[in-house]
Amino acid sequence: MRQSGTTIETIIREECAKGGISDKEIKMGSRRQLVSGIRAKIAYRSREEFGLSAAEIARHTGVSTSGITRTIEKVVKE
Repeated sequence: MRQSGTTIETIIREECAKGGISDKEIKMGSRRQLVSGIRAKIAYRSREEFGLSAAEIARHTGVSTSGITRTIEKVVKE
């Protein structure tokens, strides 16, 4: 889960800072559009940079495994 000192928690902090939201909003499973968009970036980066499973990403972002899978598919199509 680590790649040169980076973890999924680091990705969460970085993306939340860029978007101006709290990492707690990500972990609460908020459905606000802004939060969902940032969660999608976190999910995509976590899969690409670390090869994490959807279940592992879901545990850190407060949504279901299927929600993460759909989110990643949506990002890939864009």
